[in-house]
Amino acid sequence: MPTAAPPQGASYVGPITDTSRWRNFRHRPDDIFVCTPPKCGTTWTQSIRATLVFGTPDHGQQPGVISPWIDANFAPIDDYLANVDAQAHRR
Repeated sequence: MPTAAPPQGASYVGPITDTSRWRNFRHRPDDIFVCTPPKCGTTWTQSIRATLVFGTPDHGQQPGVISPWIDANFAPIDDYLANVDAQAHRR
């Protein structure tokens, strides 16, 4: 089920995350959202999700590449969005 944007004016900005980075994200009807706070099993959850999508744990990509953490301030948002938009598989 697609997620909606946070209510008008609602946001979360922390030392690692900023929910405003989702503003230009275009979701697809079959997107899967991994929603974990920092340091609470995000990579582990991304790995489980990738195994379910690809049917094998040996899919050849790092979890953060196929399931980027969009609200993390690790790289420019345009880089994250370009990566996600280019993905042809279920994401």
